[in-house]
Amino acid sequence: MKILDFTPDVSVRRGQCTINISIKGLISVSGEACRLLGIKSGDEVIISYDKDNKKDWFIRKGESIEGRKIILRPHLKNKVDKEQHLLANCSSLTNEILASLKSLNKTAVMMISKEPVECDGIKYYPIITAGVK
Repeated sequence: MKILDFTPDVSVRRGQCTINISIKGLISVSGEACRLLGIKSGDEVIISYDKDNKKDWFIRKGESIEGRKIILRPHLKNKVDKEQHLLANCSSLTNEILASLKSLNKTAVMMISKEPVECDGIKYYPIITAGVK
């Protein structure tokens, strides 16, 4: 017999650049991802996708006329923690992301690449969707 302790996958992501979404619209950007993107409470982020491959999603700080504008806020319980994750709510966006990935789950935790890609002079950080089931 070989006994192993169970370690949930979520603990592996602690301290990493992640975005967590739920079918109910919750969007949570980890503290590490906030630092990478240079965002703080009240900043706008834009979540975009590749028109040629809708499974490829991106996030960036900034303002958009056509994009999906999301304003991030701190979790009310963690107002004093400056290293916290930031939250937003947009069920139409999270449902569209989950549908484009053909996910049967109600939530998804995805890594954000630390290396941006540039398109039309704007830097976008890829959201790594390959592991979403």
